[in-house]
Amino acid sequence: MARATDYIHDDPGSFTVVQVAAGEAHTLALTASGSVYTWGRGQFGRMGMGVFQDELEPTLVEIGATVEEDNGLPTRDDRDSAERSRVTQIAAGAYHSLALAGSIFP
Repeated sequence: MARATDYIHDDPGSFTVVQVAAGEAHTLALTASGSVYTWGRGQFGRMGMGVFQDELEPTLVEIGATVEEDNGLPTRDDRDSAERSRVTQIAAGAYHSLALAGSIFP
């Protein structure tokens, strides 16, 4: 997991927050460049980082598409990964977080 303070970007939109969503005990922030940062209570994995620990500082959520291999196991799909991982909207509930990335139409 990468903390917001770990990155120095040439893109000024990378830290311009365009949307904020608040759950019961966690918060998400969407930047102009389509990145999602989250912090708060990690109980139930609600922050989407694959861990259950609390994060006190904004932490980048790594978003990537997965596809199923012939054996039925998920694997990362790197085709058009930049577009697929650019988030356009976020939402949060008591125990979950949602992110809309890429296009819903092929």
